[in-house]
Amino acid sequence: MFPRIFLISHSLRLSLAAIVCCLPALPCWAEETANEAGIQAWIAQLDDDLFDTREKAQEQLEQVGLAALEATAMESQNGSLESSTRAINILLSWSESVDRTLRVAALEKLLSLPNRPKEAKIASALLADAREEEALEAIVALGGYHNIQPHSQLRTNRLRLPPQVVIGSKWKGGVAGLKHLAAVRHAATISFHSAPVDDSVIEPLLDLKWVRRFEFYGTRGVSKAATDRLERRFPSTVAVRSAAQLGISSDSTASTKIGGVVKDSAAEKAGLQVNDLITEFDGEKIQDFETLTARISQHEPGDSVKLTIVRNRKIEQITVTFDRWGLSPAQIRNFNGNEGDAQKAPPPPIRLDRR
Repeated sequence: MFPRIFLISHSLRLSLAAIVCCLPALPCWAEETANEAGIQAWIAQLDDDLFDTREKAQEQLEQVGLAALEATAMESQNGSLESSTRAINILLSWSESVDRTLRVAALEKLLSLPNRPKEAKIASALLADAREEEALEAIVALGGYHNIQPHSQLRTNRLRLPPQVVIGSKWKGGVAGLKHLAAVRHAATISFHSAPVDDSVIEPLLDLKWVRRFEFYGTRGVSKAATDRLERRFPSTVAVRSAAQLGISSDSTASTKIGGVVKDSAAEKAGLQVNDLITEFDGEKIQDFETLTARISQHEPGDSVKLTIVRNRKIEQITVTFDRWGLSPAQIRNFNGNEGDAQKAPPPPIRLDRR
């Protein structure tokens, strides 16, 4: 008797399996309905009596992402103390997503929450970072470059350069592309190095009140009247030089001791090294970096000069031939820290204490 029952059950299972295999796939609307139902179920479970159920629901919603955004945002405003706090934590987790669309959308929701000043403050800062990151990517796509790290984790590279955006000779964004600078709030210096720009470049710079320095190196299309206008708006922050570049930095403006040498620059090609002390420029004594910079700015790319240096207590003479600001790909890579000097650090997770 038992074998007979087994055979009947087994046959029935095979028949049902055959029928299921022949059924058509569920239509897209059915899948979407199931997803929406699942999202609503997980939203409800954020306030479940069981801790494990609440935790699992929060994890599931975090994984769903954009499809659960509206329901989660609504729960963050209208839910219980437990469920609204968990919903806000979900929004905060999305604010750290690698998916910029999800990240920005979540931050915008957090920013719009009523009676949530702490969350709004966090969201405002993170949203500014996300928009800055997007702006920097646009600037790079248009031919510019920078040394600014994302998420406010600013670090300098081996040349100890400040947070800086450079519009160089490969710039193809024109004046319109400079609109992206308005979102780059961490830029201390905006530089135009042999850039194909004219006086119209000044207008979009006038509102960048956080910028401490503007550089115009080898930008023949920008007149003195234009840079004077910018300097009146930002006193003592506008530097104008020729296109000649040596390719060194110093740890102090009061010294001519070399603190860094840019790779593939005129300085490196001539054999200058870190810790060399420059004492003379074409026979003229040089005592500080500012004077050295002024002497370089009197030359053009391709000019050659003799530098007297002190290296290991020995006096040497080195001839250097200046190159041009904003041309060398190797210099750009060095500036950006792409050779291992500047490491991008992810932002730390941000969570509110669960209550």
